[in-house]
Amino acid sequence: MNSLAKFQVDFINASLLNNEQAIYSLKHTLRETPQLTTDAQISIYTNSINSGLVNALSNIYPVCEKLVGERFFHIMVLEYIQSYPSLSPDLANYGADFSLYLSSNKAVNSVPYLSDVAKLEWSYHRAFHSKDESEFDINTLAKYTAEQLTNCIFLLPASHKLIQSNYPVDDIWRINQTENEEQLILDDEPVYLFLYRKQHEIHIDKITKIEFIFLQKINSQQPFLDVCEQLTETAELSALLAKSLQSGWINKARMAV
Repeated sequence: MNSLAKFQVDFINASLLNNEQAIYSLKHTLRETPQLTTDAQISIYTNSINSGLVNALSNIYPVCEKLVGERFFHIMVLEYIQSYPSLSPDLANYGADFSLYLSSNKAVNSVPYLSDVAKLEWSYHRAFHSKDESEFDINTLAKYTAEQLTNCIFLLPASHKLIQSNYPVDDIWRINQTENEEQLILDDEPVYLFLYRKQHEIHIDKITKIEFIFLQKINSQQPFLDVCEQLTETAELSALLAKSLQSGWINKARMAV
């Protein structure tokens, strides 16, 4: 490894991972000045990088930040950075494991739905940065024979995310989009959501449990006949398919090989 490459590796390991060996190596590479010691130089770069990551996650998880407060949120993010360092040059790719981090953080036990809200916010963020896709032309199904239809594989939008929560995370997310105070009722009913991008907008549709299961089966990319055989509510399958197509939950179809 040449000297420049080694310096870059040491810099990353020191500033992002707080690796002691990398810090030691870097301190012997940097030139100390009367104004700045090597420790101060490393600290400046580390703080600058951490500040950028904190701002990035603040933009991705604004509702989470609002729920726990800006100061506590920033403390959590700094801890998260140490456990989940950034591995991509694109800040839009950072923060995928924040929900996982929150689920094991005992400091937020008083906000039990925080991890699920983070799942919703990350899904929204990824859908926002995804490409727009064409809608499904339902008229094409009229050209299929009954045999072709059973052999058809339906596809969900690439931007989609199926979310299940024991809390009304969609209502929590919606209420926190404005400064208006609204009473939130936390009940024991599970919530099923289908989040996806459609015509430049992000949709968060509340769906039923059977719709959730149906879309999960569709997402496994099995022929429609196989999907039907795995579900017991066979009488509703035609209605489920029709609603999924009309709502934009299904946007492509192809024949099984």
